[in-house]
Amino acid sequence: MSLRYHYTNVEKINYKLLILLAFLADLETIYMSNSYRCQFMLETSTSIGTDVRYLKNITKELIGDFPSFTSKAHITIMKEQDLTIELLDYFLKKLDRSINQMESVNIDLDGFGVFDRYDTCTLYLKIKPFYLIENWFDHLSDLLPYPINKHHITIARGLTKTQLATLTAHFRNITYTNSFTPVGITVLIKDDSIPGSTFKRYKTMLFKQHILTTTT
Repeated sequence: MSLRYHYTNVEKINYKLLILLAFLADLETIYMSNSYRCQFMLETSTSIGTDVRYLKNITKELIGDFPSFTSKAHITIMKEQDLTIELLDYFLKKLDRSINQMESVNIDLDGFGVFDRYDTCTLYLKIKPFYLIENWFDHLSDLLPYPINKHHITIARGLTKTQLATLTAHFRNITYTNSFTPVGITVLIKDDSIPGSTFKRYKTMLFKQHILTTTT
């Protein structure tokens, strides 16, 4: 029988109801406000960030520049959304309470993986399969309205199949392992109404201090 960790004290969030309540509470303000592009992510450790920067540099030497070259190491946990600050704050107020009650977990990385799609390809660091990690991500996804299904740390995205073949030939000879424990969820926002704007840190919601171990 497979073991699973049960999150009995964490509030489930009804996002459809929250959206309705937010719009009814201040409909005029929401419609008059600017929308911001929002990203939800888990930041990695400093050592993994340094490793990913090194791997990106190798990638650039092999194939030239690519769209995600300047991105820092992270795990995206929700699809990008366009939200007003009022609606975002309304979500975060509810989400923060649940995240504060949720234990963190040690996330192990093991090797490289690829997304080989017909229009674009991605090279990434793989998360080592383990029931506790998978269960933790499943629960985290339950708390988000538009969760990402395949969690990973991107090295290079927006690749052509030719570029992916070049990288695969190189990285198949490299072994990589590491681990880290996320301290919380980081929210970044960008004002698309301002030309040249970039994502900036808006809020970090911290997990409960107790850490779930992945050792067997």
